[in-house]
Amino acid sequence: MKKAFLFCILVLGFIFSVYGQNISDFKYTVNGGAVTITEYIGSENDIVIPDSISGFPVTSIGEGAFCDTGLTSVIIPNSVTIISDGAFLANYLTNVIIPDSVTTIGRSAFAHNQLTEVIIPKSVSNIGVDAFDENVKIIRE
Repeated sequence: MKKAFLFCILVLGFIFSVYGQNISDFKYTVNGGAVTITEYIGSENDIVIPDSISGFPVTSIGEGAFCDTGLTSVIIPNSVTIISDGAFLANYLTNVIIPDSVTTIGRSAFAHNQLTEVIIPKSVSNIGVDAFDENVKIIRE
């Protein structure tokens, strides 16, 4: 029994390390059957945002949710449609892939990072003021 329990713990740890962060690394709200991540409280610098939490899709990255958390890389899932104001402000991101599901990128969402080029999908119809540093090359699909 004890060996089976330890095996399950090891398998779960492996799954989290391969497929994303531990859900406890995120503070979030559920509204209308969708999750908004409101704060990242984990310690990893390279993260994968989960596409669902507690059975609900992650559709929004809240205002300042990942601000000044030391991120060097992030994978945003295809479930996200809104990246709010200052969501990834003041980190060390060198590149970011914005999925085709995103329609809105808020003010200063990726400002003060180390981005040099960003490809913005056609799905994005709203981009806030100073969403990216001025030295970033923006490419529209």
